[in-house]
Amino acid sequence: MNNEHFEDIMSRLKKGYNGLPEHSSPERIMQHIHMQNKNRKPKRQWMYAASILIVVTLGTILLMNQWTGTEQMASEDSAGHDLTPESAAIMMEEEFDKNNQESEMRVFIDDVPEGGSKVDRDKQIVKSILIEGMEEEVPFTLYVDEYFQFSTYLPEQFETEQSSTDEGTTTLIHPVFNGVYHENSFISISEEENFKNQTIDQIAENQTLLLEENGFNVSSIEESMRREIAVDHYAYSKGYNLLGELIIVEHNERKFVIKIQYSAELMDGINPRLDVIFSELEWIE
Repeated sequence: MNNEHFEDIMSRLKKGYNGLPEHSSPERIMQHIHMQNKNRKPKRQWMYAASILIVVTLGTILLMNQWTGTEQMASEDSAGHDLTPESAAIMMEEEFDKNNQESEMRVFIDDVPEGGSKVDRDKQIVKSILIEGMEEEVPFTLYVDEYFQFSTYLPEQFETEQSSTDEGTTTLIHPVFNGVYHENSFISISEEENFKNQTIDQIAENQTLLLEENGFNVSSIEESMRREIAVDHYAYSKGYNLLGELIIVEHNERKFVIKIQYSAELMDGINPRLDVIFSELEWIE
């Protein structure tokens, strides 16, 4: 302890001593101490209050600065247009939904057979068609046939299956309306091994003969009325109950036979759907 510090302590002790009353009783001494402490309390409370006020003020300033920066970032888009925080949040949500929807609405078929190519088409489309004279918006879903190498759109009520044997491969597409599986109504696409050694005329003759043997009436369809993919086209029927089409197709040196068959009661509902299926058919090149 240096001399200056010592003298300062002694000076304060002396000052405190001189402040005591000349005739001091214990009660008066305690009263004097109490009065000094009482006089100090307001100063100490004021210091506490001031400290709290400073902390609150600093916290408020920091929060305001943070909010101002966040609001400024959210209030302008990339083009410099003013936005509120609420509209910015809505904009970000809409952009996320849009990107998510776009990714879901595109389909790329990567595992196509060797020599094939990717299919880049909308996963779903909606077509306006006439059903029993009434226009309806009908959703269609993308269908890709890896074996026959084509894609098209099928109504949601249609189911598909494919089978292969030593004699050939067939894809069957069946309508299922109101939960009812219509076994006698279908689209079949077939490729048989013996087609490779037959001409279009031979295939047509054998297929029409087979239909006639099963009790169907067969008639040729004029070229102007044929479906676009047909190289030969026939209509067939059995009384008023079953109606159908026989289509001979040739693509990339492969020959297919397509049969469309449906019951008369489904005619009004299935025909407009068939038109979409065949108009949307595209080969995978």
